[in-house]
Amino acid sequence: MKYIVPVPDITLYEDGFGKFDLLDRRAKGRQLSELVERIDDPLVIAIDGPWGSGKSFFLKCWVGAHSVENEGSAKTVYFDAFENDFLDDPLLSLTSAITDRMGQNGNVGEGWTKVRTAAAKLWRPTTRIALAMATAGASEVVGVVADAALESSKEELDKQVDAFWRKEETRKAAMDGFRTALTEITDTSQETGEQQKLVVVIDELDRCRPDYALSVLEVIKHFFTVPNVHFVLGVNLVELANSVKARYGSETNTQLYLQKFITVTLNLPNSSGQRGQTKDVSLQYFSKMAKQMSLNPQMVDVVKSYLEIGSVRKSHSLRSMERLLTEMALIPQVDQPFEKLYAGYQHVISGLLVLKILFPDTYNLAKTKNLGMTDVRKLFDVPFPIDEDTDHKSTVINYAWASFLKPDEAGPRDGWRGMFDTFGLDNPEQAFEAVLENFLEAVSFGGVPNGQ
Repeated sequence: MKYIVPVPDITLYEDGFGKFDLLDRRAKGRQLSELVERIDDPLVIAIDGPWGSGKSFFLKCWVGAHSVENEGSAKTVYFDAFENDFLDDPLLSLTSAITDRMGQNGNVGEGWTKVRTAAAKLWRPTTRIALAMATAGASEVVGVVADAALESSKEELDKQVDAFWRKEETRKAAMDGFRTALTEITDTSQETGEQQKLVVVIDELDRCRPDYALSVLEVIKHFFTVPNVHFVLGVNLVELANSVKARYGSETNTQLYLQKFITVTLNLPNSSGQRGQTKDVSLQYFSKMAKQMSLNPQMVDVVKSYLEIGSVRKSHSLRSMERLLTEMALIPQVDQPFEKLYAGYQHVISGLLVLKILFPDTYNLAKTKNLGMTDVRKLFDVPFPIDEDTDHKSTVINYAWASFLKPDEAGPRDGWRGMFDTFGLDNPEQAFEAVLENFLEAVSFGGVPNGQ
């Protein structure tokens, strides 16, 4: 049995969705390929989704699928922004990633050498007047003039100001040279004489420092806005909006700001399959990963019965499913294997696992003995009273939990007490404490003390 959810070993640019398409997102990949191939004007496409929705996995598959499966001619480049956010300026690292990709056949080409050279000129701190002034807290011309602490003569200051503007003119020329070189390359391929489009995938942008994330957007807009060059961003737009507020203030109109940089937004589907036969992507992922990890089949079935409940499904994500699978793998199986427990224990253990990952506040209520049956019924969509002849799932959930918790509406039937003979405990409070101690809190994941 594994306790870590297996991560597919995807070879960038060579593998497509193929055997890795556990979430049926190949069709969305084809849509993206068709869009970047058809449009010549520069696009910035945001693949939007919350953390844990599978954006990175999708993009890593797509950079290969574009040519391998979708017959796309554009060159794709994958750039992990989070791995580079320790730098102040993303231009050089981004340009290096592109030229490295273009030179994978051993020949970067004269055009890309020009691009890299222009980027290197731009990367140098040409907006700084002098290191001494920068350390004095005056890196801009206005700051230099205003800072009385700098005891420079008027003649020296005039020279420095002149030098500053000369460097700015050089910087503008370098910017123009960068875009010109990029346009020449993507307008006509040096190898085939045909149009060569470029699609740069920037992943993990929402995990970066706010300043760096926004610098990436600004670099794209100011340096790469040329025909036949597209960008695809893997991003949580809600978190990116928070980065805008962190940099420019809470009153900033983030939607208006981001519209200046992002052309199109695509959302990854939360369901798969044909119309009328759709499947929840997170549930599908949960089932497939549980099988690969060789988790207890009975536990998987009972936990899944909770995940299928409507109110619970709204809280799913691929990341939360991974955490849930890890918690399931760590449930002790020594003295009392899960499948040998009575149904009541199986249901409460499984329900608590779901609460622990998806609804931690409710789980803490349970741990502190402040969870009531009204809370359970509301969370798990259990009606009361229940038609026991037609609604078996609600009946089992209701009486299993009511046998543990002090009921605030109606208690369990006497016949359901037999579900809890496993530990020889008649007292519901003792039984609940046994479940927490022997299963849910027996192992602390990640070095967090029990009870924290």
